[in-house]
Amino acid sequence: MQYIKGLDAFDGRNQTAVTLGKFDGLHRGHQKLLNRIMKYAQKEDCDSVVCAFDMDRDCLMTNEERRAFLEDKVDYLIEIPFTREMMEMEAEKFIDEILHKKLHASHIVVGTDFNFGHKKRGNHQMLEKYAAKYGYTVDVVEKAYYKDREISSTYIRELLLDGNIPLANKLLGYPYEITSVVEHGQQLGRTLGFPTMNLAPQEKKILPKYGVYACRVLVDGVWYGGVGNAGVKPTVAQEKRRLFEVYVYGYEGDAYGKTATVQILEFERPETKFHSVEELKDRVMKDMRYGEEYLKNHPGVVGIVFLITCLQRVALFFVTYFVYRSFGLHQYSMYDIVILQGMISVAVDMLPLPGGMGISEKLFSMLFTGIFGQVKVLAGLILSRGLSYYTELLISAVMTVAAQLFLGNEKEHREKINEKLKTIQEKGKGYERKRGNS
Repeated sequence: MQYIKGLDAFDGRNQTAVTLGKFDGLHRGHQKLLNRIMKYAQKEDCDSVVCAFDMDRDCLMTNEERRAFLEDKVDYLIEIPFTREMMEMEAEKFIDEILHKKLHASHIVVGTDFNFGHKKRGNHQMLEKYAAKYGYTVDVVEKAYYKDREISSTYIRELLLDGNIPLANKLLGYPYEITSVVEHGQQLGRTLGFPTMNLAPQEKKILPKYGVYACRVLVDGVWYGGVGNAGVKPTVAQEKRRLFEVYVYGYEGDAYGKTATVQILEFERPETKFHSVEELKDRVMKDMRYGEEYLKNHPGVVGIVFLITCLQRVALFFVTYFVYRSFGLHQYSMYDIVILQGMISVAVDMLPLPGGMGISEKLFSMLFTGIFGQVKVLAGLILSRGLSYYTELLISAVMTVAAQLFLGNEKEHREKINEKLKTIQEKGKGYERKRGNS
C-alpha cells in the first residue's frame, strides 16, 4: 500500500476504484465500502484507493492506526486535509478535477449520506448524474445496522464513553486499541511489586470511560494478557494527564521507549481516588485477579493460540522431513524425526505466540529435565505467566510425555542427540562439498 498525504502527491496512472469519507474508525459500516473497492481491484485491472478526509477532531482511530489497519488491504491511502479550499470547491469541479482527472476513477463507492463540494451540494445522486460523462460507475452502499440503530462513529463513541467495550468492539469489527510509546512513570507499580507500562494516547484519540479494563498488549512483537487503567491516576498523579497504565502478565523485559499496542476488551470498574497507597495496592491486586479470571473465562484467544501452535507443529514436521530428505537421512525412523524436530525447533526458534509463548524453547528444555524438574517448570509458568499460558502447558506436557515414551531416559536421550548432531554435521559437510563441486 502507498500512503500519501494530500492529493497533489498522488501520481497514479491506472484506473481506480475509489471510496471517500472521514473513515475515522473504519468500523463495520466503513468496511462495507472497503470490501467493495477491494473486489473491484481483484476482478479488474484497477487500483483500490481510500480517500480519507482529515477532519482534525476527536477520533476512534489515529492516522497512523488507520494506515496500519489498511496495510496490505488496499493499493492507496490518501489523507486529504479538509482545508477551506476543499470546502469551497464546487461539487462538479471536484468530480472533474479530483475524481476524473486526478484519480482516474472507474468505480466510485460511497455511502448513502456521502456529501461533498461547496455547501455539501454534491451527493451520490450528483455522482450518478455525471457517471456517463466521466466514464465511471457509482455504487451506493447501504448503512450497516446493529438491531435498529445505524453503526456510526458517533454511536461507537457513546459506547466507549459508557464503558460498553464488548458492543463497541463488535460494531468496530475489531478490538478498540491504543498504540503509543511506553513512557517512564513514577515507577510506583514497580515499588509495589507490579510494574506497569504507561502509554499516552495521541491528543485526539478517544479514551474510553475512565476505569479499569481487561486487555491484551502487544510489545516486542508478542501478545500478552493484561489489566489496565484508563484515566489520570487521581490517587498518585498531580498532573491530570490522560494515560493508559497497564500491567502485563508474564512480560519481564524493559519496555521503556518501545511502541506498544493495547487492545481493550472489558470494563471492570470506574477510576477511583483512594485515600492511601496501601488502599490502592489492595485494589490493584483485586484488579489483577479480575484480569486473570477474565482471560480464564474467555478462552477464545487461547483457542486461537492452540490452533496456531498445531499449525506450527505440522509445518515444523514437514521442515524436519525436508531436512532429512535433503541430507540423505530419510532412511531413519520416526524416532529419529522426533529428535531432529526438537533440535530444529530450537535452531529456528519458532515465532513467539500470543501471551508471550516461546513453545519450542521451553518444550526442548523440558525434554532434558526429570519429572520433578518438569513439575517445577509447569508450576513456575502457572504462577508467573498467567492463564494465557495454560495452552502452552498443555501442549508442552503432552509433547513431553510423548517424547519420553519415544526417547526413554535422559542419558539415552542426550547420547542419541549428540550422536545425531555428529551425523548431521558430517552429512552437512558432505552435502556442502557436493554442492561446491557441482
